Amino acid sequence: PEFLPESRKLSAFFLTLAGIQFFYYSSVECCDLSSTYLPVFRNGALSVYWGLFALTLLLSGILRGVKALRVTALGLFIVCALKVFFVDLGDAGTLSRMAAFLAIGIVMILGAALYARFKERFENTAEEKKG
Repeated sequence: PEFLPESRKLSAFFLTLAGIQFFYYSSVECCDLSSTYLPVFRNGALSVYWGLFALTLLLSGILRGVKALRVTALGLFIVCALKVFFVDLGDAGTLSRMAAFLAIGIVMILGAALYARFKERFENTAEEKKG
C-alpha cells in the first residue's frame, strides 16, 4: 500500500527513541550498581558498559546490514574513548584505571576486528542497493 513507506519511517523513529531511552536508563542503572557495589570503579564501569553497548550496536549493524547502527556504534566508541581519557583518569586509582583501560581496549579491538572481518559484507550490500 501507499502508506507503507511513511509507516516504516514512523516505526524507525519510535524504535530509535526507544533505543535512546534504553541506553540512557541502563547507563543510569550501571552507575547506580557500580556506585553501590564498586564505588572506586564507578566511572570505569560506565565506560566498559558503553564499550560493550557500542560493540553490540556494531554487531547488530553488521549482521542486519544497517549503516546507521554501525555509524552510531563507531561514534559511541569515540565518546567512550574520550570519556576514559578525560573523565576516568582523574577520579580513579591506578588499579581501577588499568582495569578500565584494559577492558575498553579489549572491547575496541573486538569491534575493530568485527568491522574488518565483515567489511565486505556491508560494502556488497551497499553496492547491490546502488545497482
